Amino acid sequence: MNSELKFFVQTNYKHDYHIQNHTHPCYELVYYMDGNGSSEIGKKRYDFKKDTFALIKPNQIHNESADKNTSVMFIGFTTSYESIAEGMYYNDTTPVRQLMDEIGEEREQKKPYYKSMLNLLVEKIVLYLLRYPVNDKKEKTSFDDVLTYIKMNANKNMSIQQMAYNLGYSYDYFRQMFAEKANVSAKKYLMNIKIANVKEYLLNSDYSVNKIARITGFSSPSHLCTVFKETFGQTPKEYQEEQRNYAYFHNMSKFVN
Repeated sequence: MNSELKFFVQTNYKHDYHIQNHTHPCYELVYYMDGNGSSEIGKKRYDFKKDTFALIKPNQIHNESADKNTSVMFIGFTTSYESIAEGMYYNDTTPVRQLMDEIGEEREQKKPYYKSMLNLLVEKIVLYLLRYPVNDKKEKTSFDDVLTYIKMNANKNMSIQQMAYNLGYSYDYFRQMFAEKANVSAKKYLMNIKIANVKEYLLNSDYSVNKIARITGFSSPSHLCTVFKETFGQTPKEYQEEQRNYAYFHNMSKFVN
């Protein structure tokens, strides 16, 4: 086991409070279950609200102030991992809350091997923090910027999962957020852009389907043909011929008239 729990505290502050500058010899994770306030970690100040949490490195000076009825639970732990990002985490915090709740339950119930289970739960929290780096801002990239990023990178053979990571989101949070804001899945949105780009090349270039598949980020020409036929009911070549024939006869009708 690479991580070990040192302490766990859960409390509700009924009145406004201020905790003076202090340090711990271990990591500290403070989860805000309810309330509003601010925390200063090192020389950075962060605002917090319900379902956000702070991660403070060993021996780092920090303080905290909050309004009344602020509920928190916090743990101290050691770990051999050294790349955990310090700061305030604002998005996708549910997994950490669930693991913190489990730690509280294990401490209360004290079932056989509970100490090993506590360390295992801490290890899972640490691994989560390593997977989803801290975001120092309350708001991540604006949604308009997210849409622009997808459009600009649609022709790359890049998955939505990779795009979410590049934008600073966890995959699960990104999928949920995107569907709520766009009323369509991120994967479908990306595919619609790819198909629109394919249509442009089919109508305005002499590129082969193989080349179009490559420059629009499809994994293979067969994948492109499958998706295209599912969307339009015809192959890329059939679509190209139909559109070019239509354009030819349309232009000819102008001379006849």
